[in-house]
Formats: sequence, C-alpha cells, structure tokens
Amino acid sequence: MAFQVVCEQEITFLLGQPNCPSGWEQRVAVLPFDYSQIAPETAVSMFGLGFVLVAVPWAVSFGLGRLIQMIQVH
Repeated sequence: MAFQVVCEQEITFLLGQPNCPSGWEQRVAVLPFDYSQIAPETAVSMFGLGFVLVAVPWAVSFGLGRLIQMIQVH
C-alpha cells in the first residue's frame, strides 16, 4: 500500500526545509488504473509471456511423462 504526505495549509520553507504549520498528515495514496493506459503491444507481450510461462512447464512434464511410459513398457 502506498502512502502520501499531505499538508492542509500552505507549505513554507525554513532554512531550505519544508515546514507545514498544521503538521504533516499521512494518507493512503489512491492511484487510478485504467486498462486503456496499456499499449496494445504491451498487452500482447504480457499475454504471450503468460502463455509461455504455462506452456513450457506443461510441455516438459508431458514429454517426461511420455518418456517414463516408454521406459516402463520396454
């Protein structure tokens, strides 16, 4: 969870340091997310990577299963 520091009054600078007369408050930062912010190229690459992450272990386990079956039969 992200937080942001907020000052309810005008921020002043004292000796180069920011100063809040009412005191600093910490609030949860709400970051809006919209699917339209993702470029189509990025979406396609994420989908492809997700497919590869599933397909490769499945193919390896399928091949090893077939190899074990061949060894057990002979």
